[in-house]
Amino acid sequence: MKRAGRIALAQQLHAGLNKLKEELAMPGLVTAAHQEVLVQQLIDSIRRIRFVTILRERSVDAVCADPNSDAFDPIKGASYLFRQGCLNEACWLSFLAIHFGKNKKSKWSLIKSVYGGLGDQVWSWEVVTNRFDAFDKWLSANYSRFVGAYGNHRKYESVRPDAERSPAKIFGSYIDWVGCGHDHSARFQVACQTANNDPIESFDILYRSLGTVVSFGRTTRFDYLTMIGKLGLANIVPGKTYLDGATGPKKAAKLLFGENANNRFSIQDLDKKLAMLHAALPLGVMGMQVLEDALCNWQKAPDRYALFKG
Repeated sequence: MKRAGRIALAQQLHAGLNKLKEELAMPGLVTAAHQEVLVQQLIDSIRRIRFVTILRERSVDAVCADPNSDAFDPIKGASYLFRQGCLNEACWLSFLAIHFGKNKKSKWSLIKSVYGGLGDQVWSWEVVTNRFDAFDKWLSANYSRFVGAYGNHRKYESVRPDAERSPAKIFGSYIDWVGCGHDHSARFQVACQTANNDPIESFDILYRSLGTVVSFGRTTRFDYLTMIGKLGLANIVPGKTYLDGATGPKKAAKLLFGENANNRFSIQDLDKKLAMLHAALPLGVMGMQVLEDALCNWQKAPDRYALFKG
């Protein structure tokens, strides 16, 4: 985002917050510095999310989907694959990107090791679903050779085959979640039909159903489905920030709206307040993800701006 655009957006966000404060108490914005930091975090979140959505409009090179290329990027790769008509592979690569995460130091190295089969073969969606036993055996035999580490949100996961949440258990449960035929399109279509094609309700149906996937808690489910929506792989949009089970975003919401010993908020209370905040600000289609991301980063240092990348 160019400097002029960032300044203009900051002005719009400040205006929205100032107007909203006339009807909604936000004690967390106790000083101008607190509000300025929140605005800057919102801008950073808008920029990060917009980067993914504009991939739908930009040309992406095929090498981005090649795990044996230095240019490999699973998000760009998923966008490329979708345009080639490979929805299942695009969803699989998106799932792997969220499962492993992008490590600050080793970047996408871990997903490259697994998806690229350490240079021997690509463990594509078709291969994994048709030869899962072979994939399981390969994971067990080669995990010690994998390069890289999990991303920050997945730092408690392990590639060890004897781990409580081993990769084989996680991948197997994801395949089961996609269901009969191993077709993501069919999985998404059932949700859309049940929701009468409402993108928000469709998101919620899929979010709740993802609870059957091993190790996919609140954050991972939210991140995976918002990625699917941003890439255009399914017509789904979050209608709330899914605070139940959250840590940073819930702490931030309580801080923003002034929870204290004499004034406790339920999840429903916070959802209503965040809905008002969402409606008052120019956050874009994925506005609830913008709020979730920005608030989580804001509460780490509410009066001192810092750029968070992980």
